[in-house]
Amino acid sequence: LTGGHTMTLAVREVVTPTFTFVPKLQGTDLCCALTGTADLVAVEPLQDFLKELREDVARLRPPRVEVDVRALLFINSSCLKAFVNLVFFLREAEHTPLLEFVTDGKLTWQERALAPLRRMSPSTVSIRIL
Repeated sequence: LTGGHTMTLAVREVVTPTFTFVPKLQGTDLCCALTGTADLVAVEPLQDFLKELREDVARLRPPRVEVDVRALLFINSSCLKAFVNLVFFLREAEHTPLLEFVTDGKLTWQERALAPLRRMSPSTVSIRIL
């Protein structure tokens, strides 16, 4: 609660038969879970989702943005590029939260796919393996 108003998110849930992007506030952190397959069909919805997420980051100034990809079965290079754009935005933003990806240790491709994002900006991006 800020100034008597409930904090709300501009970013909206995206649900399709093959993927979902679900945002939520968890305390002061901005969290989102990605499930399914982030393939060619998911590129534009993911770009829109992350654009709205950036607006929420600028407005709410969370200390951490968590992206839970444990239930993500696949991500293509175009969807990864959408996260590259998010990292660039966060690095240049007035307020830079930690961007933390939560991965499934059994799905080793997740950490490998996201490692370049961490290398791009080690002070901004972290990967937590569960």
